[in-house]
Amino acid sequence: MTNDAPCPRIIWMLWLQGWDRAPPIAQACLQSWQRLNPSWRVQTLSRETLRDSLPLDTVDQILTTPADAVEALSDRIRIELLARYGGVWADASTLCARPLDEWLSDYLTSDFFAFEKPVPERMIASWFLAAKKGSYIVEEWRRRTENYWHERRERGDYFWFHQLFAQGYAADPQWRRLWDSTRKLPAWHLFHFGPHDARLMGPVEQKYVDGLANPPAWVFKLSQKQDKPIEPGSTMEMLARYAAGDWPNAPQPVGAPARAKRLLVCWYGSFGHGTIGDLRSLESAVTHLVGRGHSVHHATALDLHIPGSQRVQWSEVSCAEYDALIFVCGPILGTHPQTSALFSHFAGTPLIGLGVSILPAESPHHSNPFQTLFARQGAAETYGDIAIAAPPVARAPRVRNTKKIGISLRGAQSEYGEDKCRWQETETLARKAAAAALEVSGGYVVDIENHLQRSELTPDGIDALYADCDLIITSRFHGAVMALRYGVPFIAIDQIAGGAKVFDLLAPLGWPYCYRIDEACAADLERLAVQLVLKPDLDGLNDARSRAIGDCAITLAALDQALTQ
Repeated sequence: MTNDAPCPRIIWMLWLQGWDRAPPIAQACLQSWQRLNPSWRVQTLSRETLRDSLPLDTVDQILTTPADAVEALSDRIRIELLARYGGVWADASTLCARPLDEWLSDYLTSDFFAFEKPVPERMIASWFLAAKKGSYIVEEWRRRTENYWHERRERGDYFWFHQLFAQGYAADPQWRRLWDSTRKLPAWHLFHFGPHDARLMGPVEQKYVDGLANPPAWVFKLSQKQDKPIEPGSTMEMLARYAAGDWPNAPQPVGAPARAKRLLVCWYGSFGHGTIGDLRSLESAVTHLVGRGHSVHHATALDLHIPGSQRVQWSEVSCAEYDALIFVCGPILGTHPQTSALFSHFAGTPLIGLGVSILPAESPHHSNPFQTLFARQGAAETYGDIAIAAPPVARAPRVRNTKKIGISLRGAQSEYGEDKCRWQETETLARKAAAAALEVSGGYVVDIENHLQRSELTPDGIDALYADCDLIITSRFHGAVMALRYGVPFIAIDQIAGGAKVFDLLAPLGWPYCYRIDEACAADLERLAVQLVLKPDLDGLNDARSRAIGDCAITLAALDQALTQ
């Protein structure tokens, strides 16, 4: 199962010393990306601005990379950015020879793209990488990178980053399937220049003039290790003119620029509560919007820092400050006093619902205050939940040998009618299924509390509990999503008679182990728990994860489209 959602329209470029100090070659390359891709956001990063895009502790840890391994620092930055935002990484020495919109989607046939085999012994080149949000390859490559640099003070082999890719491909069947299904383009071609390549700064040769008439590749690899001025009549002078559009048959831009907007993102945590799923949905939305270049504030009661955005208290800001308010995640309840006060306060601001659930019109709790709606449930057109593609969280290597089953339960809920909520029966079934599995496999049960106020853990601590389990049994929709995030098999039980959010949102993902409470059989659940602990269905789990991430990416792309209007 591949992710057929679009790539986020972000291009990441880095010059550590600051782009005002970048050499002419890098400046020409930057101009090529900006000129040909106006509808993409080109994010120009430096050492000083990294903290606007990555968490402070991540940046501080990356900047401990030894000074003599600056290319390793760049590799660590690119994998963190692609894991957090998706999009395109382009080295400062790469020149865009054709607009991305004319070719990239045809080659992102999995969730990741790189040019292959710059030399026979290396699988890929890392100077241009493209990834969809939530790319499996990127997230696993990032995890291997994180493990590689754990307590390490030197890089080892110069091509350590490429070796991690090859090791992941060899060891991980899902990684292998995704890369094998990726349409390939060679990294080596006429316009591939090595470091200090004399041909680049020397007199232009006819083969390069002829090559520009019909370029053999859509990304040229130049050399940033050239600090001399660009000489008239040189190959580089020709390429700089080509990048600027001042050359016969130079490619023309595709797409129109989108205006950055001032946005306020709200959620149930705006009022001091909410769940881990609400929080990850907020982070997914905010990071996406920051990556697209918008000015983003998030209204959060608890102390929370999201790079590139500013935290505010919603009651202390004016609706006149924002082009739109985006409310993320959760059911929208007409009887909820705090959301009602929020929407009233921003009555003069366009309201967008993102990944929310709208209850049926006949429900006493029904409400739809939004002018633009990307609902996961309850609207004529539905969209994917966005928590699945929240930024990755650091994961400690597993050290235990015993089995661990997580139980994450919703408890009593009234929005679907108290008479329909069979939460006590659901808990009984969940605990019996866990006990049956542990009787065969050994191990223990851990209860996982998703509610941020009631849990005694940090948000990352809640994530860590999910990631460390061998099986999750849950009556929470986001309990299942958290399991998918970490590749943990799960059994989901919708505790509302007839089914509601949990079953309706999970069933389309194709993971077969989701049940309505009035159709759940204790013996079947116990047998299934034993089966999933002893022999996890990892292929089916990866397919469901890919569908969830693809649906999320489509949701965020629809939001982008709405914000351009």
